[in-house]
Amino acid sequence: MKLLHLADLHLDSPFSGIGQQSSQLQKRLIQSPYKALEKGVDAAIDRCVDAVVIAGDIYDANRQTVYAQHFFINQLKRLEVADIPVVLIHGNHDFIHPGQLTPNYPSNVYSLDDEAVTFVDLDLKSGESVRFYGFSYHHRWIQTNKVEEFPVNPKETDYVVGLSHGAPEGENYAPFKVQDMVNKNYDYWALGHIHQPWILHKSPLIQYAGTPQGRHRNEVEDMGAAVVTLTKGQPTQSEFISLAEITWHHQRVVCNESWTGQELLQALEEMVYNYLQSAQATGQSQLLSVVLERAQLLETSVIDEVRNGEILEVLHNSSPSAELFVQIVDLKLSFDYEDELFEYDPSLNASYQQALEHLYEGDEYEKTMKDFFNHTIVRTWLQDLSQNEDLKEAIVQGAHDLMVQKIGFEDEEGDYEN
Repeated sequence: MKLLHLADLHLDSPFSGIGQQSSQLQKRLIQSPYKALEKGVDAAIDRCVDAVVIAGDIYDANRQTVYAQHFFINQLKRLEVADIPVVLIHGNHDFIHPGQLTPNYPSNVYSLDDEAVTFVDLDLKSGESVRFYGFSYHHRWIQTNKVEEFPVNPKETDYVVGLSHGAPEGENYAPFKVQDMVNKNYDYWALGHIHQPWILHKSPLIQYAGTPQGRHRNEVEDMGAAVVTLTKGQPTQSEFISLAEITWHHQRVVCNESWTGQELLQALEEMVYNYLQSAQATGQSQLLSVVLERAQLLETSVIDEVRNGEILEVLHNSSPSAELFVQIVDLKLSFDYEDELFEYDPSLNASYQQALEHLYEGDEYEKTMKDFFNHTIVRTWLQDLSQNEDLKEAIVQGAHDLMVQKIGFEDEEGDYEN
């Protein structure tokens, strides 16, 4: 029996932060999860899989656009034409809210919609039989161990597969213990929720397929799905297949003391060119988060050009209209002389460390941003920015960099006497 294991499609992802940099890039990103799903369906048909399983978070929210629903149904119909059954569950993002109408799925689709564990038995074209157990979220959180509700393999079919959307000891997301899954004696566990491919146990195989398309800079490198082959009396085989249209990457650049703003731009453009060669080889566009190391070697004017976005704006003048593109979406400064700053001043070091603690663990961020978050215009027209971890990370990191930069420059100018 051969399965295509998909999870965390997140159709309808808004990629809202990217729109501030490039509306063209945002459009490409919004389309990328759809293209990744389409490639997944292509792979299922080309490889003649016996079934497709989708382990939750088909959509990014529990209320979907007509476009997302229409696209998803059309991909399911392609599988129906190929006589490939689909078994799916809903996760914490696309949980089933009260009164929600059941979509008019094609005849090949089996949606395990109950929050209680249910199952469906399928007879495959290969002549084998398989039972799929699973559950769907009806609330944003499930705080109980749902695996405890799965029955032990009753051995009424050739194979038994469990579908679960959750995290090991994940508190609000159907927390589970791997050993609990092992004890059920299933042939395979298809997991969703964690966006990176991750094998938790080899026999039986328990794994996350990951998301087919990374949605932000922390979901780096290639993404896709798993093609799983189950054969009686043999180890389960799993093959990663790439589906991502766009991949995210981290890159570090060591600054040169003599760099002007133009020379920094040239170094970044050369790096983008090198990544473009890789993009052409893989057929995937690439987005880069770049850290400029030893930023203290740059002139103050160049640091300001990085900090106020001038460097990125120049790099973004060429929008990603080509089929394949590489673009820097995040450019940060890293000052590497923190230890040197306090070598002769323990009291300054103590004050600095205390300030760091307040920045990263205290409530300074919330107090500073409170009036902004509560402003009428912000609350009316923007999302709940107080819960935006990317915004918090950027502001806190910026405060930290500015503090180090200020202390460092003052130290170089001899403002501190030891």
